[in-house]
Amino acid sequence: MVLRSSDSESKRLSISAKSTQTAISDLVRSIVVNHFADFTAPTSKAEHAELVRLDITNMTYRQYLDHKGRGGNICTAATSLRNRTWLKTAAEQMNILERLEDLFEKSAGTEQQQKLAAEKIVRIPLR
Repeated sequence: MVLRSSDSESKRLSISAKSTQTAISDLVRSIVVNHFADFTAPTSKAEHAELVRLDITNMTYRQYLDHKGRGGNICTAATSLRNRTWLKTAAEQMNILERLEDLFEKSAGTEQQQKLAAEKIVRIPLR
């Protein structure tokens, strides 16, 4: 059993963290879409090779083909947070690097605060 009053700060921070993660995801998605907007590759193999070269996917070629078969594309196959160096470079080209770094800092700060708040939760064992 958890004392409700001790849990409220943790819940508030959890909502804030989810909001920040959503903002990061949206910004990263726009960076990836912008990066690949003018990209054309003659084959799916070449698309996959570009993702591997940039180190922004963990899919094998077979998984990439399955992903495309289910309606996915090169942008949705990218796991951009996997290569933050590339992500920061692409963000810098769009002049949004400062915004991205602010979101990363906010996320890290919220995560730290959430851990501290979780330690303050009062749990009462049931008998």
